[in-house]
Amino acid sequence: ERSRWVTTVVGAKPEDRVTLTYPCLASSAHVAFLLAGPDKQEILGKFMAEDKALPSVHVEPVGELLVFTDKAATGKA
Repeated sequence: ERSRWVTTVVGAKPEDRVTLTYPCLASSAHVAFLLAGPDKQEILGKFMAEDKALPSVHVEPVGELLVFTDKAATGKA
C-alpha cells in the first residue's frame, strides 16, 4: 500500500492552492468540497445537477464524497 501525502517543497515559491490529480482523488477514502458565500450558489446548482463542465463532477472517490456549504451558498440565508 502506497501512502499519498500533500507536502511543500522547502524554498519553493508559496502558492495559494494545491492541485491534486483525478487518480489521487479517486483513490481517496474521503473527499470534501467546501462552498461558502452567495457567489457559490450557481456553482452549487451546477454541481448538484452534475454539470459535466465542472471538474468537481468528475471526482469519484472510492470512499465518501462530502459537500459542506453555508446557508448563503444554498440561497437560504
